[in-house]
Amino acid sequence: MSINNFRKISKKQIQPTSVVFKTYKGDSLIPIGYVTVKVGYRNQILNLNLYIVKENLDTILGREWLYKINLDWQAIKAVRAT
Repeated sequence: MSINNFRKISKKQIQPTSVVFKTYKGDSLIPIGYVTVKVGYRNQILNLNLYIVKENLDTILGREWLYKINLDWQAIKAVRAT
């Protein structure tokens, strides 16, 4: 999440991190830090790290979240024609 969007919704203290992300082009993206947030999906409640970046980028679900949240992939992958 961008720091600009984060500041609009939270005043939580950002914790330092040594994590470095790679973009799909292979460029390095170094976060400012992270905050731990409570995430709810269906009957699951998890505390997950939300990484904050200085760049104004779209917020995405990273692998850490995708691995820990038990998503209903059948429903997500469903294609419906109208």
